[in-house]
Amino acid sequence: MPKKIIVAAGLLLLCRLAWGQRDTLYNKPLRWSTSPFETLPSWVFVASANGHTLGVSDPCLKPEAARRQAVCRAVYLFSMQQANVRLMSDLFATARQSRKSDKLLVMARIEQPPATYACRIVNEHVSKYGECFVEAAVVEQPPADAEVTAELMSSSELMLLCAHDLTDIIEVKLVAQLTASDCVLLSDIKGNRRNLTAVSAINGVKINFPRQGYWYEAGGNRKNTDISSRLNNSFWNAYITSFLKTLLTYNFNEVSVRQLDDTYNDDETTLARERVIADLSIKNIALSVYGNELFAEWQILPIKDVVQ
Repeated sequence: MPKKIIVAAGLLLLCRLAWGQRDTLYNKPLRWSTSPFETLPSWVFVASANGHTLGVSDPCLKPEAARRQAVCRAVYLFSMQQANVRLMSDLFATARQSRKSDKLLVMARIEQPPATYACRIVNEHVSKYGECFVEAAVVEQPPADAEVTAELMSSSELMLLCAHDLTDIIEVKLVAQLTASDCVLLSDIKGNRRNLTAVSAINGVKINFPRQGYWYEAGGNRKNTDISSRLNNSFWNAYITSFLKTLLTYNFNEVSVRQLDDTYNDDETTLARERVIADLSIKNIALSVYGNELFAEWQILPIKDVVQ
């Protein structure tokens, strides 16, 4: 056998062994059948109504890692109630002989400075997919004698390319990094409207879970909302996607707009750029599942308008 082939085979084996070590550090391989669907406890749908925050882990994680990830995500969503949002959008509009084409490119950055939180787990549930759900009572700047505390800072970057009315998402990418007192969590969601793929990492170790489909029984009181996300790629994936859709349809005040119009060979082209910096309070206020779709209602208010 040629030496090059032997070397290549050896490198491939080493890569597989190294990947296997990384893959089993936090992962817990699971197998499940489509039926019966996962039945979520009722508190999952009313956590926000109780003044608490819902945190959800990725599937197929070892219990300790899943719980830690879910708690950090609950704290992350709680911190969104004091969020600094920097958003820029570019609208490209072309009209050609009565045909019109609009495309919207949106880039946003959300940051929360370092802060200390106390977190108390009110309820906890592990799905048959290995997802950890926690209902967390979170407070910022806890007293010195608080039993469970976490220091967290986070930054989230979003890029989205879609039709102007957001009906056809061509490409979306979200990168969220959470730096807690004892770990660094990374969430990366990318794809298009029909196929979103979630990739996560804990302390630099990539988390893998099957793409074989996730199915949940109906639950919660369904409300009239246009924001829904399919649950096929896990609960957290749908939950954070609904948050992004809501943020992108929010009407910001005091938007700075620059517009350029041009005509070339009977084509009319418009480029409009919007820039906004806002301090917002973002939180979930309603949640339900129907037809394996997640219906989530998020409240977004300027911080100055929030009633304490």
